[in-house]
Amino acid sequence: MKNISRFLAFVTLFPSFADAVDKDQYSLFKPTPQAEMRDMTGDDITEAAQTVDAGHFQFECNFFEYGFSDRPGDSETKRFTAVPSLLKIGLTNDTELQLGFTPYSIESERLNSAFEKGPWSDIEGPSKMSTRAKMNLFGNDEGRTALGIVTSVSFPITRSDVDNHYLEGGAALLYGMEINAANYLATMLALDLSHHAEDGHELGTLHSASLTTSISEKIDIYLEYAGYYSDSELEPYINSGVTWLVNSEVMIDFLGLKVGLNDNAEDIVFFTAGVFRY
Repeated sequence: MKNISRFLAFVTLFPSFADAVDKDQYSLFKPTPQAEMRDMTGDDITEAAQTVDAGHFQFECNFFEYGFSDRPGDSETKRFTAVPSLLKIGLTNDTELQLGFTPYSIESERLNSAFEKGPWSDIEGPSKMSTRAKMNLFGNDEGRTALGIVTSVSFPITRSDVDNHYLEGGAALLYGMEINAANYLATMLALDLSHHAEDGHELGTLHSASLTTSISEKIDIYLEYAGYYSDSELEPYINSGVTWLVNSEVMIDFLGLKVGLNDNAEDIVFFTAGVFRY
């Protein structure tokens, strides 16, 4: 009896050993119970190293994006994109499948010389379909750091002029770190094989870092840097916004703003986004 009492006292002092759950038992067809799910996270340009819980779905979309650039003596451009979306499907505790698609985008450009402004010329239509697979290597459910990898392939499904009609793809390394209770840093380094009209397929890179700060239980603000490097040119951005956690399954990203840092990038992009989990 004395030995049993000692054992019960040990369990009481260290409940984590008694309550530990093996989440590897869950899959697409055996969903993770609600009580054992991770906190929901959404992605900006930088993708989180964590995956969606097994057997659950997460839908991320920008309700709209509007961007414009003005290059005096050269050209003026504007762009409107409706509901660029990404569906994430939790396959196992550490892997997920992603499907991405933009149903409609219109891009307009006109001459902006010192003497005249030309007429607008437009291209519009849907984007390519992208498929991605992500695996978390550590830190999905515990620890202050996390590491993941993601691979992607995009392919045309229409004859839209918004995207080229070639197969493209890439891979990325994702790392996240909890700095303290209120601040989280996410970083990404990606290789991207994309097609250019003049040179064919070329390898480019994307490097990004995002700092998220919690200012209340439901409100976060974030500041992000991202730089695309391709064809010997850098396209850098600063991205910021405010997120509101409506409940454990819905998050809204409002007041989104992306600012280009040189002439290769769009001057300004406004957006509003949402994340929905089931």
